[in-house]
Amino acid sequence: MNGTVSGYAFEAALSPQVNARAVGGLDVSSKLSRTFGQGNARLRHEIEPKVAWVGGTSQAGPGLPNYAYDELDVAAPLPGPTGNAQPVPIRRTLSAIPGPFEQLQVSLRNRVVMPSGASSVDLTLGQDVDLQAGLLSETWAQGSVQRAVPFGNVSASVTARFLAFGAHLAKGSGSATVDASGQPIVLPPSRVLDAFTWLQLNVTAADRRGDNVHVSLSAVGAGGSPLLQAGLDPFFDPRAVAADAQAPGDVGVSARYSGAIVGYDALFYARNIPVSPCGKSTGAHIYQHSASLVWDSPCHCWKAGVNVVLNECNANPAFQFIVDLSSLADRRSF
Repeated sequence: MNGTVSGYAFEAALSPQVNARAVGGLDVSSKLSRTFGQGNARLRHEIEPKVAWVGGTSQAGPGLPNYAYDELDVAAPLPGPTGNAQPVPIRRTLSAIPGPFEQLQVSLRNRVVMPSGASSVDLTLGQDVDLQAGLLSETWAQGSVQRAVPFGNVSASVTARFLAFGAHLAKGSGSATVDASGQPIVLPPSRVLDAFTWLQLNVTAADRRGDNVHVSLSAVGAGGSPLLQAGLDPFFDPRAVAADAQAPGDVGVSARYSGAIVGYDALFYARNIPVSPCGKSTGAHIYQHSASLVWDSPCHCWKAGVNVVLNECNANPAFQFIVDLSSLADRRSF
């Protein structure tokens, strides 16, 4: 159980105000564990069902005159669509849900671990429920795999959130960017990415020295994910929001030699974007290259490096030189 009290003093011709609200929650879970095999071949399987509830009261005090920037700030609800029109809501910053809310999250975690812990499989399936409205929200899955291989270690993780069992985004959710006539820009469909409100992928292969190859992707569907719009207290935000579909990603490599670390990353769009920020392509493409060289001194008491970035919006690369002396503080004797 926790409470929030916020005070505001405005520069404009508005009177100061004080707001307050209370939030409470409860988690109930259990864990079952069993083992298979013996010795180095022994596997441990853990099953953990969990039910989590959270609820919040109405706010005591008036809502803010506009959306602010804090997850604890509360502003008046955005007006919904009127008549036959289907306007896209104004883009908002993070803000707590106005009015009372009550939400439920049901999940089931499965985990398989080798005795050494070097290899494991972890999968959690869950469902979010809006008890206040009596509606289902997102269904979700989180999974990770870690495997020891002869050269080092390979790991992968995925978070997938999607709408199932008749669940849907709030009316008015959709793209944030509009064309000259004021209509939302609809991007070309993606057979894979459009199935998710949010998809996060990470894959890394590393050797024992620290060299690695990595790939990541973060895709958000049109209208966004209710989880990504939530503040600190609720599990998710059921209100309509304007958010473009997007899928930025990164592929890169990092290598170590003696005290030097060399890295390269290519940032890309995995699907079309509504508008190019600098008049370039709106299709899937690489939009930035980044290379770095960092030298760690033999005493490990200082580091120096250079980072070079070439972005599609700039004709020339940008250089950043870094000297890190923070390790000296750890070596001081008192």
